Amino acid sequence: MKTDQAAGTVPENKRVEGSKTQTTKVTTTTEESIIHLFIVWEATSDLASRWIIDSGTMLPMTFRKEWFINYSPFRTPISIGLGDDNIIKAVRSGSVRISMTVDGTSRLFELQNVYYVLDMRTNNLLSVTYIV
Repeated sequence: MKTDQAAGTVPENKRVEGSKTQTTKVTTTTEESIIHLFIVWEATSDLASRWIIDSGTMLPMTFRKEWFINYSPFRTPISIGLGDDNIIKAVRSGSVRISMTVDGTSRLFELQNVYYVLDMRTNNLLSVTYIV
């Protein structure tokens, strides 16, 4: 996708008028496979206090040390590969309580095995696989 963007050949790349949302859509069709990618990004000042639901991560991760109700350090930090080929480290894991609205009712849930990753800076990722 980065190569296509540099060459200016991304099929659709637009900013939604009146908002900070940008959408990118890439569709590739071959005889053997179909790849569809859809990205929505919105810059918001309170992103650091919210969870981003992410299908690409296996466990929840946060940079917010104060959210942990308990945690244990790893003997050796765990390497986490990012989509941009960077590597960040999880240094501990523990439990975090979050509030979610389910069927119109706000409920508290305790997430276990949440990774503490200081280098995430302003993102808190909630794994789809973990939730399921």
